Amino acid sequence: MGTDVVALTNEHPEFYRLIGPFLSRREIERETGGRLYDEDGKTWFAAISDGNVVGVCAAVPGAVTIYQSDYVLPAHRGRGAYRALSAARAAAFPGRARAVCTAASLAAYLAGGFRETRRKGRFTVVEREPTGKEPVMPPEPPPTDTAPSGDPFGWLDELPEDQRIDEINDIRRRLAQHSPMRGEPVDCVLWLRQEQVHANAYNPNVVAPAEMRLLTLSVLEDGYTQPVVAWPDGEGSYEIVDGFHRNRVAREAKAVRKRVHGRLPVAVINPDRAATGDRMAATIRHNRARGVHTVDGMSAIVIDLARRNHSDKWIGEQLGMEPDEVLRLKQVQAMAEMFADREFSEAWEAC
Repeated sequence: MGTDVVALTNEHPEFYRLIGPFLSRREIERETGGRLYDEDGKTWFAAISDGNVVGVCAAVPGAVTIYQSDYVLPAHRGRGAYRALSAARAAAFPGRARAVCTAASLAAYLAGGFRETRRKGRFTVVEREPTGKEPVMPPEPPPTDTAPSGDPFGWLDELPEDQRIDEINDIRRRLAQHSPMRGEPVDCVLWLRQEQVHANAYNPNVVAPAEMRLLTLSVLEDGYTQPVVAWPDGEGSYEIVDGFHRNRVAREAKAVRKRVHGRLPVAVINPDRAATGDRMAATIRHNRARGVHTVDGMSAIVIDLARRNHSDKWIGEQLGMEPDEVLRLKQVQAMAEMFADREFSEAWEAC
């Protein structure tokens, strides 16, 4: 059987049955450079073969019609579906038009009367002026895409920020598959949406308000230097193993939430350690392996900062201490220095 093409908008009763499977698909987004959305006012064309939709394209009418959303299922490329779609769209919108096309579809656009105007990363902007002639049926594009030379990631700059983050996450995942360090969770830190990440039900760690304020200040001033550790517990869902309070900062501090675009840096632990007992043990290990600050060590830091002309108020704010704690630590070091050269007898002498 041949390929039939139907035109429809999102108001058509069959629209979501026919076009829906192509909307917001990651593999399509990666290839075309953008998600396929069902905006109002867009006219869609669906190529149907043997009762199945095998490809789509769309046009947004205006003074300059925008051609977009070109996609044919890989198994049906080179069989005439894209040629039929292009001809139907050109017949419906024969006037001035513009498109952003991939290397794979560029030849088809040029054969259809378009000309190159500029490059955008791995994409080419093409335009067509009205000629009054019948539309040309372009040749079928090759089944694979070839990115042009130059910056291989320049095309990311053309994407909306949220979509760009998802694309970079996907690139990191694929790179990690080839990394000699792929067994280490920190080798692939992903910026996941906060709603994808949730707390566990067994973490005994509690952070006092003063320490929570210090953690918030740390993230505000220094940024995220440690990812949240999580494991995948469902489709696109992750349970926190370590970093619940770092997660809280991103949710509760508006400035941080805005800065990280509602995301969290997440290192995903090895999925084969998914049993509840393994996860509980991992949480406790993370909590207890951090160690504590010694009094002498903290005292030396406080004295050093004071000698650098920092006020007690500044030291307290930056280290998350109350004023009396700063004073006590300064006194500890002062007492140690006062008696540093004194000799003490090993025992009391009896009278």
